[in-house]
Amino acid sequence: MLWLNVSAYGEEEPSSTAVSTGTVAQSRIVPEARSSGRLESETSGTSGGLLHSSTCKQQPSKPPSIKREFTTFNHKSSMSKTIEDNGWTAVPRSLEKLLANRKNPKSKATPLQVSDLPLPSSPIVDSIMKHAKDHLPKQTFSHSMRVFYFGQAIAMQHFPEWRYSPETYLLASLLHDIGTTEDNMKNTQLSFEFQGGIQALNLLTQNGAPQSAAESVCETIIRHQDVGETGNISTLTAVIHFATLLDNAGANPELVHKETIENVVKAYPRDGWTGCFAATVRKESKVKPWSHTTKIEGFAEMVEANETMRPYD
Repeated sequence: MLWLNVSAYGEEEPSSTAVSTGTVAQSRIVPEARSSGRLESETSGTSGGLLHSSTCKQQPSKPPSIKREFTTFNHKSSMSKTIEDNGWTAVPRSLEKLLANRKNPKSKATPLQVSDLPLPSSPIVDSIMKHAKDHLPKQTFSHSMRVFYFGQAIAMQHFPEWRYSPETYLLASLLHDIGTTEDNMKNTQLSFEFQGGIQALNLLTQNGAPQSAAESVCETIIRHQDVGETGNISTLTAVIHFATLLDNAGANPELVHKETIENVVKAYPRDGWTGCFAATVRKESKVKPWSHTTKIEGFAEMVEANETMRPYD
C-alpha cells in the first residue's frame, strides 16, 4: 500500500526556497502511527540489527524556545466556530486516493524552516500547551510537536485547498497521545485513542473552546489510528494521519523535504522515539488485548522498520 512506502530520499540537491504559510492550512491523508506514554516494560526490540530503547522517559518535556506567532481564524477573540475552519470537511479515508486525486499530483516538497510554519498562540493554546508539557513524557511531547509541523508542511505544499484552522490542528497534535500516559493507560479499560479523545473534549470545553473545535479535536484523536481504504474522515484527521505515519513509520517521506525533516527534528529531537513508541504499542496490546491498536497487524515491527527516521533516532 502507498502509505507503507518508506523508500530513501534521492540525491537531489535541496532547494533553498522557503514557503510561508497563511492563516488557514490545507492537507492530505496517510495512515498514522501511534505515539507513546510512560512505560514500565524492560523489553527491547531490534530492527536491522539496531537496538531500540523500550522505554519512554518519565519527566515532562522542556522543549526549545521557538518563536510563536498569533494567527487569525476569522474570530474576534479566540478560536473559530465555523465548521470548515475546524476541519469538518469529508475526504476519503484512503490515503492512496487522496494522494492520487490531489489537484497537483506532481507537487514537490520544498525545504522549510520551523519559522516558516508559525505556531498559533491563544489563551486556549497556551493552556493546552502547558497541560501537554506537564503530563506527557519528553519524547511524546516532542513527537506531538513534530506531528504539528509535518502536518502543516504536507498540507501547505500538497493540499493547499484544504481548509482548517492551524490552531485546532495544534490542539489535536498536542493531545493526540494523551491517552498513552501511565496514569491514563492504567485508569481506564478504553483504548488510548478513545480515552484521549474524551479527555481532550472535556479539557477543551473547560477551557472555553467552541463546540465545533473541541469536537473536531476529539474526533481526530479517536480516529487518528483509523487508517483504511473505505469511507471518509475529516480533513483534520487526514492531516494527522499523514503526519503521524511519517514520524512513526516513515510513510510517504517524499511529501516532506529532507531538509524540513532535519529542521523539525533539530527543534524537537526524536531521542529514541522509535523504541519508545514501539514499546507503547506492545504495552497497550498486552494490557488491553481488545484495544484498537491491535487492528494494525505487525504495528510495533512496522515502527521499528522506520528507515526514514532511523538517522535521527
